[in-house]
Parts: sequence; structure tokens; C-alpha cells
Amino acid sequence: METKIAKFTGTTETEQAADRMVQAVNDGFSGGRVTKHEMVSWAILYFEKHCFLDCMERIRQDHFDQVAYLESVLREAKKARKEGQPNVDLGALLSPITKGTRVEKPKARQLKLSEVPEGP
Repeated sequence: METKIAKFTGTTETEQAADRMVQAVNDGFSGGRVTKHEMVSWAILYFEKHCFLDCMERIRQDHFDQVAYLESVLREAKKARKEGQPNVDLGALLSPITKGTRVEKPKARQLKLSEVPEGP
């Protein structure tokens, strides 16, 4: 069975991390050579199988966008109104923003979870 090849793209920082990992794997490894493509492919498949579910919430927190969330809440509220459903409790839907449990990723640097302000 032939393996199909796909391309991955990432940031310069990701590229450098992949280079460091390939070098670390290959240093002192006399049983072959690992390429960057092989390293990245292996890491993604391993991560999916062993780590992904444990990290999913953190990934979502790190990529949370307040504007996108507000747009989503508004779409759902309009849809419910159009379908004749009772008024949606917007306070509950807006709690991820108003309680400060999630923040929009800043342009200059990303906040660590320990730096996220607590709610009122």
C-alpha cells in the first residue's frame, strides 16, 4: 500500500521546534535517519492517540475569540427567535466572557491561564 504525502504548514517557531526534535532524535541514532516530515507526522498521530482529548479544552481556551463567540451567540439567539422559541437567556450564554474565564488572544503576546483575570 502506497503512503500518500501531504504538506504541513506552520509558523517559523514551529519549524524551528521540528528541526530541534529531528536533530535530537537523529543524534546518536545509528538505526536510520528521521526526516522532518516523518517527525511531524509521527508527533501528530501520537498526540492524537495519547494526548489530544486531555488537551482539547486548553487548545480551545488558547484560541478563544470573544468576537467570534459573540457572533455565534447572536446567531443562535436570532435563530431561536425566528423559530418562535422562548427568549434565550443571554446572561448564561455570555458567562464565558463576563466572568473572565476566557480572554481574547492579545496581539503582542498570549496570556497564560494564570494571568486570566477572575470575574466580578
